[in-house]
Amino acid sequence: MNLDYGSGGPGSRPDQSRPTNPDVGISTDGGERADESPPDTRTCVRYVVWEEWRTAGGRACPQCAVFVGEWFERGNGPTPPLHPNCDCERVAVKWECYSTSGERVDEGWY
Repeated sequence: MNLDYGSGGPGSRPDQSRPTNPDVGISTDGGERADESPPDTRTCVRYVVWEEWRTAGGRACPQCAVFVGEWFERGNGPTPPLHPNCDCERVAVKWECYSTSGERVDEGWY
């Protein structure tokens, strides 16, 4: 499996097809998970958390507006606050788990 998420740079997004019920995680065998917690980490060798850039009240200054709605892998990309009085934050929206072969073995939505 290719782990390249588009350009791979800041703001690139993974596959964003959502499960029918976004409050319930999905598994690769098609069955629904009963909770939103990540799978057993013994089957995962790489665990990725995607965060979305959000701003309070839907307003953003010109400096932050370019990031609103963009997804970043946790630990990569810009981190708010970017300036004094910044109301932005990065919120975890999706997690993915990869096996030793690079296959995505599970994913879920926060």
